[in-house]
Amino acid sequence: MLNANSSLKYDEHFKTDKREVTLQGEAYFDVAHDSGRPFIIHTPTADIKVLGTVFNVRSLKNGYFETALIKGKISVFLKNQAEGNFVLSPGQKLMVQNRADKPGTRGKASVVKIDSITVVDSLIAETSWTRDQLVFADKPLVEIAAELENIFDVKIIFRSDKYKQIRYNGSYNDADLDEILEIINMSKPIRYHREKDTVFIE
Repeated sequence: MLNANSSLKYDEHFKTDKREVTLQGEAYFDVAHDSGRPFIIHTPTADIKVLGTVFNVRSLKNGYFETALIKGKISVFLKNQAEGNFVLSPGQKLMVQNRADKPGTRGKASVVKIDSITVVDSLIAETSWTRDQLVFADKPLVEIAAELENIFDVKIIFRSDKYKQIRYNGSYNDADLDEILEIINMSKPIRYHREKDTVFIE
């Protein structure tokens, strides 16, 4: 299942001798077991190899990468990383933030973290989008902004670092961008304004 503004590419041999896809954006996978043909997902940050499992992958344009394992087992091979091989167990997620904002470090992973998936009111936050819901649990605004950019195909610009690390909790069901921004503002006030497809956070 593909999230908004996401794409999945595969070649004509997918059903015969190999199962490989290339992902841009976010997708939820439920992969049928086939020991003779591992399923491989390519992203700019990492390759993921599975035999049969359920998991979510997020590979955003700003360099943020995340994969959350619901069931089964996956191997994650990080690119441009000295120690880049990880095996996840159910309930774990791996996150990578690239240093795209520092000279000479483009494409190199700066932060690699393994954590537990987030469950809020019986909803798994990392896969809540598959039910048309959006769940944030103690998440900084800068990470929320990256998700909103991907979902609503907008650009969110921070004009200062003042609000980036403010953390929010929330669950949204079929809400549009303006509603989400207003609820965030009501929870912990921020200064922002929207101009068509760009949101400026002062």
